[in-house]
Amino acid sequence: MRFFCFVIIIFSFSVGYAQTDSLITRGGDYLRNRDFTQAELCFKKAFKTSINETQKGRILNNLAVVQLLRKDYNQALVYFSKAEKIYHLIGEKDLLAGTYNNIGATYEKMDDLDAALSFYKKAFRLRSGNKISILNNIAKINSKKDPVFGISIYKHLLEDSPDYYPLRQNLAKLYAKTNQINLAVKEYELALKYHASLSSPVFIELKKELANMLYNAGIYNQAQSNYVDAIFAYERLRNLYLIDKTKINSTEANKNLYLSAIECAVKGNRPDEAFALMEKLKAPVLAEKIRLNSLSDTIRVQMKEIDLRIEKSLTNNYKDLDEIINEKSVLMDLYANITTLPSQVLKNLPADIAVLNYTYSDSLLVRLITHKNKTTCDIVPIDSTFVSHMLNYHFIIADQNRTSYEDYTSYFTSSKYLCSKLLPNFSEEVTRLQIVPYKYLYLVPFHCLTKSDMHTDWASFYDIHFLIEDYAISYSPSIDVIQEQKQSNTKAIAFVPNYTRKKLEHSMDEAHALKKHFNTDILSGTHATRENFFKHLPEHDIISVISHGKNGRILLENDTIRAEELYPLNLDNNLTVLSACQSNAGKLESAEGFMSLARKFLELGSKSVVASVWVANDKITSDIMSDFYWYTSEGNSKDVALQKATINHLNNAESVFRAPCNWASLVLMGNVESLPPSRRQFLWFFLLLVLLPFVKYFKRRT
Repeated sequence: MRFFCFVIIIFSFSVGYAQTDSLITRGGDYLRNRDFTQAELCFKKAFKTSINETQKGRILNNLAVVQLLRKDYNQALVYFSKAEKIYHLIGEKDLLAGTYNNIGATYEKMDDLDAALSFYKKAFRLRSGNKISILNNIAKINSKKDPVFGISIYKHLLEDSPDYYPLRQNLAKLYAKTNQINLAVKEYELALKYHASLSSPVFIELKKELANMLYNAGIYNQAQSNYVDAIFAYERLRNLYLIDKTKINSTEANKNLYLSAIECAVKGNRPDEAFALMEKLKAPVLAEKIRLNSLSDTIRVQMKEIDLRIEKSLTNNYKDLDEIINEKSVLMDLYANITTLPSQVLKNLPADIAVLNYTYSDSLLVRLITHKNKTTCDIVPIDSTFVSHMLNYHFIIADQNRTSYEDYTSYFTSSKYLCSKLLPNFSEEVTRLQIVPYKYLYLVPFHCLTKSDMHTDWASFYDIHFLIEDYAISYSPSIDVIQEQKQSNTKAIAFVPNYTRKKLEHSMDEAHALKKHFNTDILSGTHATRENFFKHLPEHDIISVISHGKNGRILLENDTIRAEELYPLNLDNNLTVLSACQSNAGKLESAEGFMSLARKFLELGSKSVVASVWVANDKITSDIMSDFYWYTSEGNSKDVALQKATINHLNNAESVFRAPCNWASLVLMGNVESLPPSRRQFLWFFLLLVLLPFVKYFKRRT
């Protein structure tokens, strides 16, 4: 019996240890993919199931690393201190030395150099094996106080460890600090030589530091070459991230790499390279989603198999990782050629359209203007007031309750300021603009910008001239996401839920306007259900959803359709109109734009989307969209049709309804080409051909 109990205890211990180890491994995978929330959750579960003190210390160190990456240094110190106590109690000197080293690194990030040096020295005294990494940290602290003395320390350390790349890296920083650029370049190159892996954050860090140093020294050609190398390595690394959230977070974390490279290209007067870099920065996750939609099932299966191999490699100490990433890159290049490339889109642009592509940093706004397949670039100095004006402009026009005289004057002040920064001079040939925003520029509806002076009358919008009256304006997260329009017989559907509360009085007017100009099915009342939404929408080329909406949701009478639930829709249509409040609103990601319903429809295969950025006026939206359908049925491009419909409203509206909050929420995203002719247009054309001889006959008779 005792033996049996002993076996049970040993078995339970083994199972518990294996479970804990599995959780630690999973936490490490999440950590590599920068999913800090899931990583922390796994490590905390592992700590609860752990029955080994050494293992507990390891888990606490991992939890501290999560906080370090989140830049929550105080919480990181809490976890490191708990690990320190455990290792001290069980007498694990080497593990305690490693924890002291980590605590020193944390204090160094907090700029408490004295505390950092104290813990590095504690680590040095305890470590029994190789102490070079700790010596490197001690030398780094001393170098911050005296760079010249630091150089001599690093030279001495390199005599014993010439292939330890952190020594080379820190020596390069000191050479750069003392303006010895050539020697710094040499040390960076040696550091890169000894750290050869392209699939490593360290490679990216070294290349970025080298590029920044060259950029600050005004050596733009070499700087950009190193920026491009770092971006290439980062994008290989991003291929490891298997979920969208992680990819978006990593793009946000590395955006300064792209911004510096773009500014470098512009300063070196290389607009085409600047444009290519902007396209790499803008909406990479959305672009990948759209490309994936064009793949055959065979290639999709191959991609899934490669992702599974990457996941296995990550849990197997990166075995064969470079080879797998190369294989995935080749496959991605193959299927990327299936879709239209940005250069082809620009080459095919009509002569009357110009593309305005933007990025900005704290001090510089970069503008790329592409017209007739030629790109020019410039840099506009900005400061913190640039962001303030963007936010102020958006919140004033997006809120119908902002009606004070102060709000009125503030709108004109911010609008004029933004015009001066954002709008270059165009040739008279340009009558249409496609805007590719970045970060808070997504909040700026360009079409209601004005250079007009405000009226002395109270909050009057009579005679105010808006940008939409000069240019047809559309938007896109990047040129790379603009999909080619398909040729088809245009068949439309209007999805119009009924509401017993908060009725949309003019929703059926809009649906009937669509039916007047296109062959249209109307799903309303009891037919406007979730089931019919998913069943019938993919069968149509024009999709109109006329409903209540809020922050990425379509609100039905007793149900809600969320953006994340739309993935079963397999769309290949030319136009989707989301006449719902906030259908192009959601969480704003710097490079990706709004994580909205409109974005989801683009992702799922809609070539163009018209959507609302804020709470829309039901009557005005219905009127504008009714005119929009008329103009598109007449063969106008979609951006020109929306422009003409908007101008109709402005020409006929009372002053209060000319205020941008009432009409400017509607934006067009994606492809702006004219819709293919509808069957109804063919019918009228056929009738005209049939009747023409009779008309001529009766004219001769009279």
